[in-house]
Amino acid sequence: MAGQVDGIVLRELRVRPIQDAVERASWDRLMEAHHYLGFRSPFGAALRHVAELPGGEWAALLGWSPGAFKVGARERWLGWLPDMTLDALHSCPETARLITELGADYAMPVKDSRPTLLEDIRLLDWDSAAEFKTSEKGHGRVETRRCRAIALDGFADELAALPGRRQAFRIVRERQIVRTGKTSVQTVFGLSSLGPERAGPEELLALNRGHWAIENRLRHVRDVSCDEDRLRIRSGRLAGNLAGLANAAISIVRLEGRFLHMPQASRHHAARQGDALREITRPG
Repeated sequence: MAGQVDGIVLRELRVRPIQDAVERASWDRLMEAHHYLGFRSPFGAALRHVAELPGGEWAALLGWSPGAFKVGARERWLGWLPDMTLDALHSCPETARLITELGADYAMPVKDSRPTLLEDIRLLDWDSAAEFKTSEKGHGRVETRRCRAIALDGFADELAALPGRRQAFRIVRERQIVRTGKTSVQTVFGLSSLGPERAGPEELLALNRGHWAIENRLRHVRDVSCDEDRLRIRSGRLAGNLAGLANAAISIVRLEGRFLHMPQASRHHAARQGDALREITRPG
């Protein structure tokens, strides 16, 4: 590494890690003395390096550490709350603002982690809102989904105050187990930047269901149908190779188009291994 400092040409700079506790103490002391922001111990596992002149004199200090898990000023500016879960993290003002400023749209759930926002949506007049309903039967259960949407353009900005919000929606999911008759009900509230002219209850329900497409069509199939949840292989790249084979098998079955569900395809090909070989070796 070559450069120039105060008119002196540096033929060579050697960058190396700090070697021991004595050097680390010197590094910390010099950083505290010369860094314009001062110095505090880095977060987590930190790397400390030094750039040396040919004679061993230190010319520069370098340090790296992971981003802070919690920074109060950042959390308050973004609108994050201390008890937010990851799946609820997106329903914060800065995320909504970023999406709309980029010219995109959102349809995001609002959960208990944002109680004021959630209460504003709950208190809307849902009984008078138009409803779209779907009902499906499969896997030994009947699932009914009802979606209602309310336009917010005429409401005060302080109500359900998420940047760019134009509609609130409510989705009620009812699941009944056919064999036992047991029923469970889940209600989800959310906000969308899509106006009623672009998305009604039917479209908002489709967007919400599409959010889980990857989980349901790939990860759930791998975890349950391919039994990856119980996989205990840790040797080298074997686990990754098996996951790749599972992805290939799932893709082949779906391209074949003969089976509605992966368990059905697995049972068929386990009993008729010749069919499986023909699908794998079929051209194109």
